[in-house]
Amino acid sequence: MRLRYFTTLVAGTVLFGLVAAVHLLSAMASGSMPWLAALWLFVPAPLLFVWRAVSARRRRRDLARSTRWSWLGRGYLVVAAVLAVAVLGGVGWIGSQRAIHPKPSTYQRTLADYPELQAAAETVSFPVPQDGRRVGWFIPGRRQATILLLHGYGGRKEEMLGHAQMLHQAGYSVMLFDFRHTGESDGGAVSLGFFETQDAIAAVRYLNTRRDVDQGRLGILGESMGASVAILAASQVLEIKAVVADSAFQSASKAVEEGFTRTTGLPRIPYSAITLAIIQLRLGVSPADVVPEDRIGTISPRPVLLIHGLADSEVSPGNSQALFAAAGEPKELWLLPGSDHVDGIKDYPKEYARRVEQFFDLSLR
Repeated sequence: MRLRYFTTLVAGTVLFGLVAAVHLLSAMASGSMPWLAALWLFVPAPLLFVWRAVSARRRRRDLARSTRWSWLGRGYLVVAAVLAVAVLGGVGWIGSQRAIHPKPSTYQRTLADYPELQAAAETVSFPVPQDGRRVGWFIPGRRQATILLLHGYGGRKEEMLGHAQMLHQAGYSVMLFDFRHTGESDGGAVSLGFFETQDAIAAVRYLNTRRDVDQGRLGILGESMGASVAILAASQVLEIKAVVADSAFQSASKAVEEGFTRTTGLPRIPYSAITLAIIQLRLGVSPADVVPEDRIGTISPRPVLLIHGLADSEVSPGNSQALFAAAGEPKELWLLPGSDHVDGIKDYPKEYARRVEQFFDLSLR
């Protein structure tokens, strides 16, 4: 009997300790005083459980009082446990909402700030099977060699105007467009690279229909999520002859895990796993299926240039290092000291332009 009693006491204390931890961590990250006060009411759950267990014999002396307090205590513990499960699910839902419907980015510069590009830009659109149309700009250059530019998570095509100007001045034709659910394009939600890869492949198919594009000299450059999509698209489409991936993630799951604490203030365990599961439920696809690290090796013998800032606070440079290790030859990794997420073109403009132009010049001859 004593063994059973102590086993129950320990198991219950651990369980309600976890319940208390959920309420404590969730309240601290809520940023809402009402939520903070409400969740804090359930933090003493393990103490109440121990008190009820230890004083059970003593309460039997006063049956009426014992029954009253027993039901009150039991009800409190049940509510605490149920609410903890609800909080976990709620946090996971909020996390998934932020992941697949990111707040739109704002840009100080538009196409009008690049007169040379604006004068040559042609607004284009192309269909994506069962998912509407994608809208972008095609900007012809002095040569028919063309670079497809892919923006990052939560961004728009305007994000890539600096890259477009750099490559256009080097003579390349460029195309940049809005991924699904961003800018002027259709689409229900951001999928962290899964459906965006289909967008990129559809863009390549569109470029293949243009007479002013040399289909044998097509490169791709993406940053952040767009960099990962560039890798995934190139692994499926042989027409892409060269890949530049700036600040790519090695897997969508890792990207969510790395960004979870930054965006929610909560620890990754157990909240990020719940968020990933809810994302899969809502999208019908799993972030676990978006793994550039598993696909980058199939791009070889086409060349890959990986770029990453060593001070990246959003996607750690270890992602590009892992991608480099998994890639086949020819490959190159450029790590930028002191540079934050996708800031290489801003922090090292001349070197960035030189390296990227030289890479495409050699790869798309």
